[in-house]
Formats: sequence, structure tokens, C-alpha cells
Amino acid sequence: MKSLFWRYLTMTLLLLLICFSLFGVCYIVQSYTYTLGQLQDMLDRDSEDVATLAGLFVESRDSTPLRSMFAAGISAIVYENNEQVIVCDADGLLLYYANREGYVESFSAKLSKEIMDRVMQNDVYTEIGTLGGVYKSVNYTSGRRVVGIDGTVLGAVFVSASPGSARDMFEYYQQIFFIIGMVVLAVGMFVSYIMARNMAKPLRAMSKATRAYALGDFSIRIPENRTDEIGELAHSLNQMSASLNKLEELRASFIANVSHELKTPMTTIAGFADGILDGTIPPEREREYLTVISHDTRRLSRLVVRMLEASRLSSGQIQLHPTVFNICEMIRLNILEFENRIEEKNMTVDIDFQHDDMYVTADQDNITQVVYNLLDNACKYGAEHGVLRVSVAHENSKTRVSVENSGKEIPPDMLPFIFDRFYKTDQSRGMDSNSMGLGLFIVKSILNMHGEDIQATSRDGVTAFTFTLPTASEKQPGQPGRHS
Repeated sequence: MKSLFWRYLTMTLLLLLICFSLFGVCYIVQSYTYTLGQLQDMLDRDSEDVATLAGLFVESRDSTPLRSMFAAGISAIVYENNEQVIVCDADGLLLYYANREGYVESFSAKLSKEIMDRVMQNDVYTEIGTLGGVYKSVNYTSGRRVVGIDGTVLGAVFVSASPGSARDMFEYYQQIFFIIGMVVLAVGMFVSYIMARNMAKPLRAMSKATRAYALGDFSIRIPENRTDEIGELAHSLNQMSASLNKLEELRASFIANVSHELKTPMTTIAGFADGILDGTIPPEREREYLTVISHDTRRLSRLVVRMLEASRLSSGQIQLHPTVFNICEMIRLNILEFENRIEEKNMTVDIDFQHDDMYVTADQDNITQVVYNLLDNACKYGAEHGVLRVSVAHENSKTRVSVENSGKEIPPDMLPFIFDRFYKTDQSRGMDSNSMGLGLFIVKSILNMHGEDIQATSRDGVTAFTFTLPTASEKQPGQPGRHS
């Protein structure tokens, strides 16, 4: 299969040759026409000059000085342009003939009456021929009447040039065209080669990179040193490889996290169940270990439910049903669910609502899940005797909701990743064995489905999560949802 480089180069060179050929044909035709026109114009000018000199010659043939002036003038014209000059009287009798080899006077030959009549009637005469048999070969001829001082027609002059004169001039133009054409063609071929190589080189790099991507190596990056469509394609491929690399990392992390999350409770369940069955665990402690088994079973169930929720959100299987509801009332009910956990940590709850009742338009059940997950995080990672603060305020057409807790800060280098699936700030998983790293991922996915986003900040001992929802245009309170 012929490569793109050779296809592009061949196509460009073929197009260049076609254009060059068409231009060459047009140039040759135009230069040939121009050459003939120039030759005819030269003959016309010379015939006019010869006619002026011939008037003096015919009227004063016996004057030696005038004859010398006439001969000198005719010789100059003949030698300069390699022409032939004929002077005849009014009846067509040849009186004088000159060319580069010399001149002859007093012929017995005469020009045809037809030629003389045309000269006398039209004052000028042009012909491509033998001038009625005077010349042995075809010549370009320009004739003109000879008029005396008193206006009397004395005769006629004919100035002729062989086609060789036009051919010499035409060949000169052809040489110029050939030289210029070869230079232009060489430059065009060089430029075409450079362009074809510059186009094929990044495409080869992209082909090599895509083969590496197919083999699972996403580390290769394509140079983005162009600003055209190829540069945009290189940028897109680099973005794709970065996304695939991140996806591969997430896949590996997903497998590691799921394996860890499933292994620990399953090992515990299996170990304690075997201990009860084989009698290793005494009967009086069976209830204690059955409670542990029940706890870990529920933990496994929650993990599966969260994974299913995350999967449904990622695949877009969840359909939103927006309604107008009271966001403040919904937050109050969610806080009540965490009353025991708040009291266990002796946390202070600070509620800052711009109004007692504030309405938004969103899917109530899903936003309830968002608020529940954020409050769960705040209680889980909030400090003993810390502060849990929830604020709601209107901002133009949006309602801003913020959930804050005092306690240990999230490192700045971890903040961009806390919404990723299965990501935990405690990489050792030692802080909270119940955390699965899916809560914030679900929060962000639900808000993104609503066309909204969430921001996280952690500084000065306060970690805050803030998101917005569309403010309802009408106050139509719905029934606040609860987390299930």
C-alpha cells in the first residue's frame, strides 16, 4: 500500500505539472502571437521609413548625394533587422532591391497589377507569401505607397522578412520560459516534498502512538508544535491517552479498593462462621461474634448498594424528576438523622439560612442523597467538640448550599481527587473502615446530572463543600425527602 507521503507528493507534483503544462501552452501561444505582432509592427515602421526615403530616390534619381543618402538609410534598415527592401514605380516595375548581401537597381520584373492596386487603394499592404512570385520562399511583407512632395503617387515600397526572424525571436522567448519554468518546477518539487514530509511525519507519530495505546502503553505523547488540524488531532490524541491512562489507574485502583473492601469483611465473616461451626468459639460468645458477622454483612450490602448507585450514575441510567421543594426543611430533617453522631462528638451545629423557607428546583430524592452524604462526611471527619455549619443563601438565580466542619484539613494535593471514585484521603484505609470512597463521587455525579457543580476547600482548620441549585421561580413546597 502506497504511503500517504508518496500519495500526497505524487498528487502535488502531478497537479504542478498539469498547471505548468497549461501555463506553458498558453505562454507559447501568446508569445507566438506576440512575436508575429512585433514582427509585423517592425515591418510597418520600416516600410514607412523606406517610403519616405524612396520618395527622394524616385524624384531625384540623378542626384548622387540623394542616392547616397537613400542607399545608406536602406542599408541601415536592412542590416539591423535582416530585411529585404523592394522599390517599384507606379506601374509595378522594380527599381531597387536590397538585402544584407547588397542591392540591385533597374529590374525588368514587375509586380502584379493586383498587388499594386491593393497598395494604391489602401495606402498599405500586408502579406504572408511570396509577393506574387518575387520571392522563392514565404515571407512576411509590409507595403506602402510612395508619395512625392506634391502628393503625386510615385510608386510603392515593400519591406519583407523571412519567418526565420520571427522564429529566432520565438525561440528566444521559449528559452526564457524554459529556464524560468525549470526553476519554478524545481522549487515547487522541493516545497511539495517538504510539505508532504511535514504532513506525514506527525501522522506516523500518531500511528505509532495509537499502536502503543492498543497495547496498553499510554505514556507516549505526540508533539503539539502545530496550530493546524493536525495539531488539533495531536492534542486530542494526547488528551485521549491521558484520559485512558487515568482510566487505567482508576481501574487498577477500583480493583484494589473493591478487593480490599470485600476481602476484610468476608474474611471476618468466614473466620467467625467457621469458628462457631467447629466449636472454636465457645457457645457463650457466639452471640458476640454473630453480631460482628451481621455488622460486616451489612457493610458488604452497603458497599454493593453504593457500587450499584455509582454504576447507574456513571451510565446515566438514573432519570431526574425535578420538583420545587423547600431546601431548608429538607436540610433540617437530614440533620435530625445525625443527632446521635453529633452528640457523640459533642459537635456544635450552626445553621445559617438566609430565610426560614427557601425553594429550589431539582430532583428532591437525589438532592436529599447529596445533603445526606455531605453531612455524613462532616460528622465522620469533624473534630471532637468541633463545629458543623450549614448555610443556604440566594445568589442571583441560584441558591448556594454550603456544608462545613472544623477538623483536620484535606492536603491541597489531594483536593482535586476527592470526588474520584474509591478515592480516600486516608490511603492506608485506617481512619475509617466504613468509608468506601464513593460518597463524594455520588454527590458530584448527581449535581453534574443537574447541570451544577460542587467545590471543596480546606484551610484554616475548616473543610467546606459548596454547591448551587436553581432557585425556584414559584414557592410550591414539596414534601422534604429522607435518605433511605
